[in-house]
Amino acid sequence: MMGIGLTGRTAIVTGAAQGLGLATAEALVAAGARVLLADVQADKVQAAAGRLPSKDGACLAVGVDVTRATEVEAMVRTALDAFGHVDILVNNAGGSGTVGVADIEETSEELWDRIVGANLKGVFLCCRAIVPHMKSRRYGRIVNLSSAAVRGSFGPLRTVGARLPYSAAKSGVQGLTYQLAKDLGPFHITVNVVVPGVHADGAGFARPRSVCRAGRRGPARADRSDSRRTRWRAARHRLGHPVPRRRRVELRLGRDARGHGSSLSDCAHAAHQPPFVTMVAPVM
Repeated sequence: MMGIGLTGRTAIVTGAAQGLGLATAEALVAAGARVLLADVQADKVQAAAGRLPSKDGACLAVGVDVTRATEVEAMVRTALDAFGHVDILVNNAGGSGTVGVADIEETSEELWDRIVGANLKGVFLCCRAIVPHMKSRRYGRIVNLSSAAVRGSFGPLRTVGARLPYSAAKSGVQGLTYQLAKDLGPFHITVNVVVPGVHADGAGFARPRSVCRAGRRGPARADRSDSRRTRWRAARHRLGHPVPRRRRVELRLGRDARGHGSSLSDCAHAAHQPPFVTMVAPVM
């Protein structure tokens, strides 16, 4: 349950058919907000919305491909028509795909465009569609989801997916967040990035044997070499569950916009600092 009240607030959550997106939508509804759940899996997100305990049309669902501007704009219009205004945007849609690709020479241009489009272009399009409305009201809360993958990893893939384009896209999300936060601060719109650790997110998730072993008894002896510290840091990120992750989003929604800072990068790694960009380190 959220520690903040959101009665009267409205939100859009993308990638909300399952996992972290659905857990975030559940928390927002529990806190009193009206929520539009959006996902490319239209049937699945409709079913998910139907299971949430909401009243009087407080919970809606739409199918949307966040890489298509027309669909994103239609999503925002649907929310505005239903709720009258939108206070919160949570950009969770993305993912690394379902085909494991570790090497750059195996990464096709089509795969690169698809992964970067879903994770970075989607955030850009959703922000672009909602910001004019938030500016007109001089209020807004935008939370973008990045990933611990931006730091890179050695060895085999830790999850099923295309590691290189996913890491690049999520790094781009952080850069977009930094700049957008500075642009929108004067309008009392906060923009934050949340960086979850590895967590089981439903279908398509692979639980690598190496990570499971490392989570139980530390890194394999063979890994204790020149890269020991880096490997251990990656391995100790135990597999989590999406529900605790939503608390990072709650923290970002609970802050008031009081002016705007001039050196936001100084607070990038401090969850307790109030300005507009906060990167929350993985906590299991």
